[in-house]
Amino acid sequence: MPGSIIGWRNSERWVRRNVDKDNQTMQTGDFEKIYDLWIHTEGMGLNLTRRLYMENLIVRYAKREELESVNNIRKQVNEVHVKGRPDIFREDGWQFIEPFVYTRFDEENSGVIVAAVEDEIVGFAVVQYIVRPESPYNKERRYSHIEEFGVDEKHRRKGIAAAMIDFIKEDAKNRGFKRIELDMWEFNDGALAFYENAGLKTYRRYMESDTDTEEGNRT
Repeated sequence: MPGSIIGWRNSERWVRRNVDKDNQTMQTGDFEKIYDLWIHTEGMGLNLTRRLYMENLIVRYAKREELESVNNIRKQVNEVHVKGRPDIFREDGWQFIEPFVYTRFDEENSGVIVAAVEDEIVGFAVVQYIVRPESPYNKERRYSHIEEFGVDEKHRRKGIAAAMIDFIKEDAKNRGFKRIELDMWEFNDGALAFYENAGLKTYRRYMESDTDTEEGNRT
């Protein structure tokens, strides 16, 4: 119950702030009715908080002035990769990665998508719109490639990532693409679980072996 009470208080302040913003009023009794449901119905509090949050969530194309906020989340994602594979990712690499989002924003065949709540950027995706011509080995392929994807660590597990995937799928469909694709690192179990739950399937793998270990020397 203590966790639910805290959640309730946060929701109350959140609702009042939005109501006041629209110059409307809400009577104390209205909150008492909601609170009665909160404490007498298991899970009602969490569901209410999430519903109110999602009603204010907007997924759209980013504005250039929002890219600094996007970079704040990109830096969080970069730190996850540095921690997960320090043998590959440089600790000082962010200085080189930071400007990349501006390049993608300006490119004709790329886009930056954001999720926003009350003008706060809480998630992002960098997407490429790819058309690969037919080759002697492959048929023509047209797809939307999610190059980068992340949700602010303060706003995870609230449905933001799922909403962005839905937007990306619809965006791809509107552009005449029948597929979305992405690649990810094997160490990121949480990301893998989410992507699989969102309907993505593995169709290709990169594999490795360390030549200096016993396991790597097995035949």
